[in-house]
Amino acid sequence: MLRVAVVGGLLVGIGLDVLTWLLAAYGPQGGDSSPWSFRGNGALVVPLGLGPAVLAGAWTAFVLHARGAVRWRRLGLIAFLVGVGLIVAGIVALLAGAVAAYNWLSLAVPVWMILAPVVAAVVPVVRRPCGPGWFEHLPAAMVFTVLAVFGYFAASRVLPPGA
Repeated sequence: MLRVAVVGGLLVGIGLDVLTWLLAAYGPQGGDSSPWSFRGNGALVVPLGLGPAVLAGAWTAFVLHARGAVRWRRLGLIAFLVGVGLIVAGIVALLAGAVAAYNWLSLAVPVWMILAPVVAAVVPVVRRPCGPGWFEHLPAAMVFTVLAVFGYFAASRVLPPGA
């Protein structure tokens, strides 16, 4: 479990940096009269939006796997996709000119990052006869989180967004 957390955390962090770099350099932007752009600082939607969505999915998967849930992968993916859906809804609101809705939806993603694993810890699930337990999952979730952040910042030293 710890090995998966180490490799996964580093790959997620590096992947988020590469996606941020691509969006900062080549991302879409509105016209001259349109107040939005995903180039430059607009690419921060990746680490500040997609990053928490990834953590929501990963933490949910760790919690469900620790509880012995049969469908932990599927439910972790669903938690991630809900976070992505909040990001996409915010982007659609921004493109439609509803800046206030975009602001609220951008705040919903970090809230979902915390709420999703909490819900996963308390909802009833179909369980295997013997769940693996929390002792290996809690450190793995912490290692995954730290290495995802470290991977992002280390990769940004090599490939800085906007460069």
